[in-house]
Amino acid sequence: MSFEDSWIFAPILFGFVIGFRVKKPLLITRLSWRQKLVIIVPKNDVRCMSSGNSELTSFCSSVSIKAFETSRKQTPISHYLWSMFGQPKVILQTNSKENLEHFARQASESLICSTILRNENGQTILAIGPGPNSMIDKITGHLKLLK
Repeated sequence: MSFEDSWIFAPILFGFVIGFRVKKPLLITRLSWRQKLVIIVPKNDVRCMSSGNSELTSFCSSVSIKAFETSRKQTPISHYLWSMFGQPKVILQTNSKENLEHFARQASESLICSTILRNENGQTILAIGPGPNSMIDKITGHLKLLK
């Protein structure tokens, strides 16, 4: 075998090494180049924000960073793809805090990283992802964008 033919072994070796680093099984059909991070905020928390959009923006930034750090450990392939291809983020709203736990449970069942963050005022926010667009849309596709 010549040197030109040895490039075939690099992807196989890469997949083998990554396979040992991933704790949960990752099906190749779930792998997608298009990744995103979804942040979900309850409507009542949006109304309670005293200083307007600046407090909500900083809270969303905090949960985004925490989700980024968590995904590096739990889903390294999604973390890598999301960080290399634009890091898209979407902020959605839900009716109640109880829905946040439901969405977090659905994300963990789909092997997608989820992060719940509570601040000192008792406000709660959820980040799902980074993960494949199609998988996240199955969980949060019916929610509306935050106004």
